[in-house]
Amino acid sequence: MTSQGSRVSSQDRISQSDSLFLDRLRGLSILRVMLVHLGLSWFFTPYSQFVHMFLPLLFFVAGAVSFYSFKRAPSLGNYSLRRLLSVVMPYYVIVIAAFIFIWLIELRVPQFHGREILDWLFIDPERDHMPFPMGQVWFIHAMAIMVVVSLPVFAVSRKLPWPLLLGTFCSVLLTVVHQIFDVSHYFYLLDHNFYQALSNISFFFFGAFFFCLKEFFTAKVNFLFLSFCLFLLIFSILVIDVDINMAKHSYAPTFYYVSGGFFSIFLVVTLKSFITKILNNNALLNKFVIFLSDNAYAIFMIHSLIIMLSEKYLNLVDVAGRPIFAIAKIIIVVFVSCLISAPITRACKLIVKNIQDFIFSLKSSFVKSNIFNESSTPD
Repeated sequence: MTSQGSRVSSQDRISQSDSLFLDRLRGLSILRVMLVHLGLSWFFTPYSQFVHMFLPLLFFVAGAVSFYSFKRAPSLGNYSLRRLLSVVMPYYVIVIAAFIFIWLIELRVPQFHGREILDWLFIDPERDHMPFPMGQVWFIHAMAIMVVVSLPVFAVSRKLPWPLLLGTFCSVLLTVVHQIFDVSHYFYLLDHNFYQALSNISFFFFGAFFFCLKEFFTAKVNFLFLSFCLFLLIFSILVIDVDINMAKHSYAPTFYYVSGGFFSIFLVVTLKSFITKILNNNALLNKFVIFLSDNAYAIFMIHSLIIMLSEKYLNLVDVAGRPIFAIAKIIIVVFVSCLISAPITRACKLIVKNIQDFIFSLKSSFVKSNIFNESSTPD
C-alpha cells in the first residue's frame, strides 16, 4: 500500500466533481430514508413502495468512497479500523445516549444480561430490547460485514478493477438463487443475518467498479443499462409474476429488488447533469443536502428516535389524513434530527480518532520494544 509520506496517485483519488456528486447522492438518500420512515412509502401503495429501490444508492456511494479510501490508506489495518469505526460509532453513541435519556425520563435503573450486551456490541439487538424503533440498524450491521468481506476483493482490485465486477456478479447471482429457492435462511451464522450484506454487496462493489471505469460509463452506456434494468423489472412483474410490492423484497433482497436497485443507480447517474444543475443553481438546497451527507450516519440513526418522541409527546400519530400535522411532523423530525446530528458527528469523529491513535500508538510502542529487545540481545 502507499506509504504515509508518499504522494497520492491521481488514480487513488476520485475526481472532485465525482466526489461532490457522491456527497449529494448520499445526502439525498438520507433525506429519502427519513421521508420513508415518515410515511412516504405508504402514500400510494403498492406503487409508492418503489421508493425502497433507491436505498441501494447508499451502498453504491459507500462502495466508491470506501475503495478510494482503501487505495489511499497507509496500511490495511489503518483502513479497516478507521472504516469500521466510522460505520459503527454513531450507532454506539446514539444507542447509549438514547438509553440514558429514556432512563432519566422514566426514572428506572437499566438491567442488562450478558447476551443482550453482546447483541448490542455486535449490532444485532432484539427488537424488544431497543430503546426506540431501530429497524434501520440492519444497514449498519450489513455495512460492517461488507467492510470486512470487501477487504480481499479490494486488495486484488488495486491495479485492475475486474475482481470488483466479479464480486458484483456473484452477489447478484445469489439473489437469483434466492428468488427461486428462498435460501436466505441458510446465511444465518450465530444468529447474525449475513444474507443482507452478501445480497447488497453487489451495489457496494459496483460503486467502486463504476468510478474505476468512469470513462466506459458514458451517457449512452448508462441509458442502455437503465433500459435493461427497467426491462428486468417489467419482466419480473409480468412474466415471473413476482409481488410488485418492493417492500416485501427488501429485507431479504431478491433479484427483482436488485434489478430495481441497479435501475435507481443508473437513473441517478444518467440524470447527473440535471441533478448537478439544480443543486448548483440553489445554494441553500445544496448546503442542506451536503449537511445531510456530512452527518449521514448520525441522521440515519437518530431520526427514528425523534419520530418516536414526536408521536409520544406531540401526539403526531396517524397524520396521513391531516396534511398540516403531517407537514409539521416532517419539519420537526428533519429539523431536530439535523440539529442533534452535527454534535454527534463531531463527537464520533473525535472518538474514532482517539481510538485509532491509541491503538496505533500501542502498536508502535510494541514494535519499538521488540526492536530494542532484539538489538539488546547479545550475539
